[in-house]
Amino acid sequence: MGANRSQPQRTSLIYLRDYTTIMPKSSHKDPVPTSTLDSQTHLKLDCSLKRASVSLVPTENFPDRYSLVFCFDSLCQCIVTVYCMAQEVLEQEHTLYFTVDSWVKPPPMSYRFQAGMNQSFPQGLFQVEKQVFKNKHPKVFPFVVTIKPDNPEGLPYQSSFLSLCNVGKGNYGLKLLKQKLHTKNLSYELHEIYGVVNEFDCVFCMENKSCVTCMPCKHLCLCSKCSDFIRANEPRKCPICRTEIKQMVKIKDCK
Repeated sequence: MGANRSQPQRTSLIYLRDYTTIMPKSSHKDPVPTSTLDSQTHLKLDCSLKRASVSLVPTENFPDRYSLVFCFDSLCQCIVTVYCMAQEVLEQEHTLYFTVDSWVKPPPMSYRFQAGMNQSFPQGLFQVEKQVFKNKHPKVFPFVVTIKPDNPEGLPYQSSFLSLCNVGKGNYGLKLLKQKLHTKNLSYELHEIYGVVNEFDCVFCMENKSCVTCMPCKHLCLCSKCSDFIRANEPRKCPICRTEIKQMVKIKDCK
């Protein structure tokens, strides 16, 4: 399947769950909310879909038929399953499974891939007619892609939720809504936080360790004291990329 046999490189991920939003004291009319989150850095994900790689490609000579394409990494033999117009079945916050009304929608399809980095899900392998996306229910996702290790339990595994976007001239594109990691009893939403794996000093005071992430740019670059200072003053921008800070996330036990 076009596997790249070069040395595998893991993506630095942090898995976030069970947070409480705190509205800090501020003289501003529009305070920056702060969330406190527990990091689950012990979880390892051997199979992962690349966030920016998803797209729908019109089939030559059949413009109303699309092929789903994306790239993924896998450190082991894996099973890729594609669900079209799928609904997530939950038990509280834990994902039990995905379901598709296969009487009127394409049935889920599974494919086995060998281990390899930067693999491509081949164009034409999973095709769908444009009319399938009509009359979409709010709780139904146009596509869900799961990538599971090919072992008896298939755990842990990743699911990627994809949404349609209009790219002009009546054609559809795709965008990634969210990704989750699933264990036997828990499901975590995945967020990429820059600076989690290696310890860095706060870029503001250069003394304390960073423990606060600026959102939406996701730079872990501030200590708690400096984040309070920035939140209470203008301009409230990330000191690394100067993006306006909409929210701050404090990572507990950040290492």
